[in-house]
Amino acid sequence: MKNPMDRKLEKRLSDRAVAIGREGEVAACGELLVLLRSSSANVRRLAASALGKLAWLGVDQATAVAALAPVARRDPHAQTRQYAIKALKAYGVAARECLPDLRDMATNGAEKEYIRWDAEAAVQFIEEALRIAASAAEHKCQRCGAKMSA
Repeated sequence: MKNPMDRKLEKRLSDRAVAIGREGEVAACGELLVLLRSSSANVRRLAASALGKLAWLGVDQATAVAALAPVARRDPHAQTRQYAIKALKAYGVAARECLPDLRDMATNGAEKEYIRWDAEAAVQFIEEALRIAASAAEHKCQRCGAKMSA
C-alpha cells in the first residue's frame, strides 16, 4: 500500500516519535496518540514503540493501552502490529483487558510468525504481572478484618 504522506513530513514525524521515546517525554504522550493514527505505517510503528518506552515513566497507562490495543489488533502493517504488541507487554497489569486478543494472535496461524511469538511473550509477561500483583495484594477476612495470605 502506497503511503500518501509527503516524505519530508513522514521523516519529521518519525524523528519526533523516536525523540519522544528516547527522551522519555511523558508530557508528549498526546502527540504519540495522534501519531498512532497517521497514514504512515512507519510513523505509527515508531509511535507505538515510543509509547512502550514511556510505560514505566508515569504516562497514563489506561489511555496508552486503549490507544495501542486497536493498533495491535487491526493495523494493516504487520510490523506496526508487532510494535504495538511489544508496547502492550510493557504495560503489564494495565494491559490485562488485551489478553484475549493477544492469545488469539499467538495461536492464529494466519499471523506472521514474529507476531505470534511476540503475542505469546506478551501474554506470558502480562499473566506473570497479574500473578505478582495478586500475590502482593493484602487480603482481609470479610467478617473480622484480620489479614489473610493470598
